[in-house]
Amino acid sequence: MKKNKIQLIAIAASLIPCMGYSQYTNSQLVTFALTETYTAPSLVAKDQTGKPLKGEDGKPYFVYEQTFSTTRGTVVTTTQEAGSKMVTERISNKQILEALVEAGVITNITGYSIALYTNDDEGGVAFHLVKAGSPAINISQYLYPDSETSGGEAVTSSAVKVVATSSTSETVIRDTSTETSKEEVSLLFKTLQADVKMSGILNFTETLRTVGTGSAKRTITVPGAGSITNIIGSSASAEEDEDDSLIEGRINLGPGVLLPVVG
Repeated sequence: MKKNKIQLIAIAASLIPCMGYSQYTNSQLVTFALTETYTAPSLVAKDQTGKPLKGEDGKPYFVYEQTFSTTRGTVVTTTQEAGSKMVTERISNKQILEALVEAGVITNITGYSIALYTNDDEGGVAFHLVKAGSPAINISQYLYPDSETSGGEAVTSSAVKVVATSSTSETVIRDTSTETSKEEVSLLFKTLQADVKMSGILNFTETLRTVGTGSAKRTITVPGAGSITNIIGSSASAEEDEDDSLIEGRINLGPGVLLPVVG
């Protein structure tokens, strides 16, 4: 995966003032807006005589297929039924966080956001859970980009670099550039309860920004608001005899925030 091309998710905050830090991490807000569509049984379960059955909760339950017989006088009629339906459910940040609760990563979802930090120096990305007043929790073990999947890319860019030398031989460098890009990306989300693979088109903008002061002054790229659109993927079923479900939708990305790394 190319440097700075997967820019997703993070803490909502104002830009932190430059204070001479030599390293920075980019972060963005993310909003999952996905759906999962799967096949579900549509037949009310019946006993061998055609009488509807009820589950432990006292309500009818559904099956994919069944056979039952009814008798009228000397005539025995055997009926075979089969039926299913498509069910669509929403996958938002709430469902992702609830899956991480089940995985034992956190005890509840209250106050948590999902975030991805991108280090401009190292080109690395790592998803985190963030909560005000608490340390960030790295969840890249569960949610991460699929680096083995490469895709196409299209870029529009512009760059300006100005070097000004004064009579006292002081040099001022102003280096600015922007890049707007579309790129195919893939993400994986895996817990004991979930095994989701999805791909989409990342639409994003990056701007080169000067940060720091004195000897620590430098230029880094900061992502703007973006999105991953046209997402398509699948979620493996927990049942071996059932088909995988279909994942569709988009992920919306907030503007990048610079977090100084003290080192």
